[in-house]
Amino acid sequence: SDVYKRQYVTLFGSNTFAIVNTVTNTLQNTISAGGVGPQGIALNAAGTEAFIVNFVSGNLVNVDLGTLTASIVAIGAGATDVIINASETRAYVTAVNANTISVVDITVNPIAVIETISGEDPSGINAAPGDVQAYVTNPN
Repeated sequence: SDVYKRQYVTLFGSNTFAIVNTVTNTLQNTISAGGVGPQGIALNAAGTEAFIVNFVSGNLVNVDLGTLTASIVAIGAGATDVIINASETRAYVTAVNANTISVVDITVNPIAVIETISGEDPSGINAAPGDVQAYVTNPN
């Protein structure tokens, strides 16, 4: 599918993310990240929505890649990484400077934080198969 022929890359210094065609190795588009300092990015399975965390702005931005419309929710200082659960109902976002992991409902518009979990310097995040457990890393 076309989803697997593209690479999505955050560009921290320009506050954008790029879409690169991996077949032709060409830049297809550069899109505003909806904040300052885009750090992490995740896509839904269909490749129609991108979820970008902005480190400096401390937010999560949901971009519809067809219409380029966005929904933004505040996360906290140092938003670093994001994952989407398998059922595509939740995003989990780490914020290293805020010491939090935010659970975001991505089925509503605008997207909304529904739970905030404390953690020591959470930076990276990944999920176990079946969304049973999340694994969070910290730089310490």
